[in-house]
Amino acid sequence: MYGGHHIKLPVDALFVVEGFPSVWHLWQCGFSHVVALMGSSCSAKQAEIITRMVSSHGMVWAFTDGDDAGRRCAQSIFAEVGGKHAVRWVKLDEGKQPTDCKLAQLAMFLPPN
Repeated sequence: MYGGHHIKLPVDALFVVEGFPSVWHLWQCGFSHVVALMGSSCSAKQAEIITRMVSSHGMVWAFTDGDDAGRRCAQSIFAEVGGKHAVRWVKLDEGKQPTDCKLAQLAMFLPPN
């Protein structure tokens, strides 16, 4: 889980992206609880790590690319993590990636200070 070593655990909201550029972009936009799968699917081992990172009442946000691989990735996060935590999908338009999102678009997802 790329970026997980920076996070003080457990968290109430964890954003899961596909790759490290999205982690970097979201960090720069104020997201401190974001990790990358480093691929387009969530394995059982990754789901176990995600489950340990999130508080018992916390939520996982699948913030995947707006393409077929991103949709499959979101489905794998739901399948692997959904039985243990609430999972929400930030569904992007076709061809878009988290790195295409401006801070104003992301503001609704930022936790209050």
